[in-house]
Amino acid sequence: MSWSPPLPTLTQAVVRRSQRLMAALWQLAQRFATRITTWMQINAPWNDSSGQARALLKAVAVQMTLAVVINVAHGVPYGVYLETMQAGRFAILMPAVQEWLPQFFEAAQQLVKTIR
Repeated sequence: MSWSPPLPTLTQAVVRRSQRLMAALWQLAQRFATRITTWMQINAPWNDSSGQARALLKAVAVQMTLAVVINVAHGVPYGVYLETMQAGRFAILMPAVQEWLPQFFEAAQQLVKTIR
């Protein structure tokens, strides 16, 4: 059996496309992380005492071997309290995921279609 184009050429093309795709997804994740951070800081549902909890909300893009991840987190030790007290009344992390995950997936799907 012979391949046309040759199998090594196909393999190289797949590797190059995968590298371009991961680089583009990384850039997309970094842009979304910035937007998510801003969104959380604006939409956090609590009244600030010091402003520290709001200011230290963060979404961070992390590049892994075969994936790109966006982590959302509080930067204060009592962030878990804000997320869980009063049945989640002051939660911002899960609302951020619910708001932004569909948008990120849509953007990623469009990106995948454009990478050749």
